[in-house]
Amino acid sequence: MIKSERINFLKKYMVRNKKNIVIGLLSMILFSLITSPLSWIIGRTVDMLSSTNRSYVQLLQFILVILSIHVISILLSYIYQICFSKAQQRINKELKVDLLEIVFNAPMSILEKFDKGYLVSRIDESQQISSLLNPVNLSSVIGIFNIFFSFIIMFTVNSKLALMSMLIVPICFVISVKSTNKIQSGATEIQEASGKVSGNIFEDFNRIENIKILNIQNTRVSNIMNKMDKLLKKTIRQTRYLISYLQLFSLTNSFITVLILGVSGVFIIRNEMTIGGYTTFSLYLSQMLPAIQGLSNISITLKPTIVIIDRVLELFSLPNENIGMKKIETIDTICFSNVSFKYSDQSQLFLNRLNLSIQSGDKVLIRGKNGAGKSTILKLILGIYNVTGGEIKINGMLSTELDKINLRSKIGMVSQNIELYKGTILDNILYGCETSSEENVFTIIEKCNLKNYFENFPEKLNTELSDLGNGVSGGQAQVIAFLRALIGEKELLIFDEATSNVDLRTRQLIFDVLEKNYFSKTVLIVSHSDEKLSFVNKVVQL
Repeated sequence: MIKSERINFLKKYMVRNKKNIVIGLLSMILFSLITSPLSWIIGRTVDMLSSTNRSYVQLLQFILVILSIHVISILLSYIYQICFSKAQQRINKELKVDLLEIVFNAPMSILEKFDKGYLVSRIDESQQISSLLNPVNLSSVIGIFNIFFSFIIMFTVNSKLALMSMLIVPICFVISVKSTNKIQSGATEIQEASGKVSGNIFEDFNRIENIKILNIQNTRVSNIMNKMDKLLKKTIRQTRYLISYLQLFSLTNSFITVLILGVSGVFIIRNEMTIGGYTTFSLYLSQMLPAIQGLSNISITLKPTIVIIDRVLELFSLPNENIGMKKIETIDTICFSNVSFKYSDQSQLFLNRLNLSIQSGDKVLIRGKNGAGKSTILKLILGIYNVTGGEIKINGMLSTELDKINLRSKIGMVSQNIELYKGTILDNILYGCETSSEENVFTIIEKCNLKNYFENFPEKLNTELSDLGNGVSGGQAQVIAFLRALIGEKELLIFDEATSNVDLRTRQLIFDVLEKNYFSKTVLIVSHSDEKLSFVNKVVQL
């Protein structure tokens, strides 16, 4: 992935949250500058207490200064942590919303190449990108100031010790370079394997009913367990590399600390250094060593985030099926010309040179056996898929040139599998109909003579439904979905086997509405039965 793409990607979200980021960075820099003299002041205090000129007044002055620095540093720490936390959370939200929009607007033919679980895993892990604004990570960069300031003070205290302590820099660099490649490659493997495991679990949860029916629970658990075992081995190996890396750093730090203690002891015995001087030096050394280690660790810390950014950018590169497309006001004609279609290069043709013409106001019945391609015709009209051969024109324009969101807003769909959501019946009728209101619902119910139908519900239209519509029968769910399809003055109403599994009363109720021409626009009815509908003026046999 080109670095400029990553930078531009991050820049977009950073700019949106620049206020919190700028305030956070300034507060962190001020924190670093204000706390830098603290160790020097403590050393001066020790020297004062060790001298013959020690006094309560000086001690009180030093204590007040040290206390003031701590109070100010705590305030600054609070400010930058709050600012970075706000920026992180907002970036998480903005990034997830953008990714959802990208996925929802990508062509179905592209989305089918991804496992659903994989997409969910990629979207979930995107929140780790905002960890770049984690104060711990940023403090590693700000640590440059600490290293510079610490070295200057250490050099003024004892130049020989300061130069000796800098031996750690090349050692840390060598350790970091030697360890980074193993740790980075391991992080990439773990993220990929983890994403696949999460994806498999997600897919299995989606089809848990079929898994129970087929009685393959143990098989699925065993399959996932095998993948998790492989992931576990990779994780343990990665942890071993990381612990070895950190312990090697710790050993190096300990060696430098003990070396400085021994040499400082010699200088103190020779009266070439005071105890306060050693205190100051050791305190700055204890600040400088973690800062050096933090800088050395940056590449290891950032690598997993860079991998995630590259994965997210892959999703951002998905085409949008609506950008630059034409919009329509009505659906006057739909024309299939020699349309052929198959779902993939390997699959069979579901449609072969189909010709079909539909005019506004037509009531069309599409009949055929299961697998004949009835539902496929509907998916092509809705723009879910593009044709393999031939062409579809709507109002004389190629369907591939039309804005899919605009097109689908003109179409009401009632399928065999109804999607109902937690909320009232009224909420479910209005679900997704942003331009409609309660008045529209009451008007349509009155027009379709369905007012008495909802009198049997405990709270009528305000009756609460549980998630997935539990609590209503299949027929009641169909009526709710039917009214949802009618809302918004649709140009085309589609029934995809919608009445195949409902009771006779519900079926008759819906067809009565269509027969009495309460809906005067185009109607498409898909059925595998040979039923005869009096209001139909065109029949397509597949």
